[in-house]
Formats: sequence, C-alpha cells, structure tokens
Amino acid sequence: MNLKPTLIIPLAVLCLGGCSDSYFTPTSVTDKKIEIVESAYERTINLDKISNGELAAIAQDYKRYGSSGLNLTISYDPSTGGSFSASDAMSKGSELASIMRRDHYINNVNISILPLNNTAPRLFIDYTQTQAHAPEGCGVAPGLDSKGTHTEDKIENYEIGCSMKTLIAKQTYRPSDLAGTDDPQSDYNSRRGIRNLYGTGYFDGAPNAPIEGGETATEE
Repeated sequence: MNLKPTLIIPLAVLCLGGCSDSYFTPTSVTDKKIEIVESAYERTINLDKISNGELAAIAQDYKRYGSSGLNLTISYDPSTGGSFSASDAMSKGSELASIMRRDHYINNVNISILPLNNTAPRLFIDYTQTQAHAPEGCGVAPGLDSKGTHTEDKIENYEIGCSMKTLIAKQTYRPSDLAGTDDPQSDYNSRRGIRNLYGTGYFDGAPNAPIEGGETATEE
C-alpha cells in the first residue's frame, strides 16, 4: 500500500513537463506588409518634341503612379532676342493643360512658366509618384523566382504569404489604391465610374429615379 504515492509523484512531474512553452511552434505566416513608397517624379522634354502620343504616355503614367497634382512648367527665353516669350509660354501651358483635362480626364493640372536664358523652350513635368514594393526581406517561394538557386535554404526560411504579397505589389495597376481612399469624388473610384457609364447605383447623394411597378396579380 505504500507504493502508490511513490508512483503518483513521478507521473505528475511528467504531466507538468508536457505543459512547457517549448510545446508551441512559432508561426511561419508572415506579418510583413506591402511597402507603399512615395517619391518625386521629374521629366524634361523639348517643347518641339511634344506630340499627341507623348502627351498620352505622360497621362498614362500619371494616372497609374501619380498621387498629387500634375505640374507642367514651360520655360521661355527672357532675353531680348528670345523668340519664345513669357506670354507664349503661358499660352502653351494653358493649351497642354486643356488637352490633359479634355482628352485624358486629368483635372488636377497646375501650370507655371520658368525663365531660362539662351535655352530652347522646354516642358518640365513633375508630380509625386507612388509605387508598391514587396515587403523587405520577404522573398518569393522557390520556383516563382525562376532562379533555381539555394532552394533548400529558401524552403527552410520562407514565410508563408510572401509570394502573394510580392505578386500583389507587382500587379496592382494603381499602387496608391493599396493605401485606400476616402475621396468619393476621385476620378479613379470604380463605383463612380460604373455610375457614369451605366447610370446605375446610388451615389453622390442623389437618389435614383423611382422604379415603375408592374401589375400585381389579384384574385377575381
């Protein structure tokens, strides 16, 4: 009868040992987020090189990456022998801004002029651009990078979800959308676009027209 306490005590010790923190395995799911990076975009074009195709390319890039106003600056030669005056520069800027608004639906366009001595007229373009990048230190799974090197190391250290976030960062057309928007008047709001195209939905605080009802069945 004296053996029972001796057997119970080691069993209790074993049970408590199984409840230690080492029982839990750290998660392999990444908690890293896609990086949204803003930077200054600047470009210069000689005014005589500007074409409709060039303006379309500028508009396309701005619609995708722009996150501030589109600034267009026209230079002119202030010297007495200059053939392109400040008035000419302002007129050209107004013309380009009109094209951007009318043909490319970019409303947030700012124009200015810049004096440059003995220099051919130029167009200076600048705006804040937003780009999306994969989380730092978050590589893709083996087989998606097409390199085929150090596969074992990548499998061992791979964080689940990194490949998906990397692909989302690369494939998102307008990276600033990843940060969300609280502007219902945005030119790029999809619900607003659908309403404008098809006249459907409830938007801008304006109620839809009443729906005409049909005949209801009645018992005679």
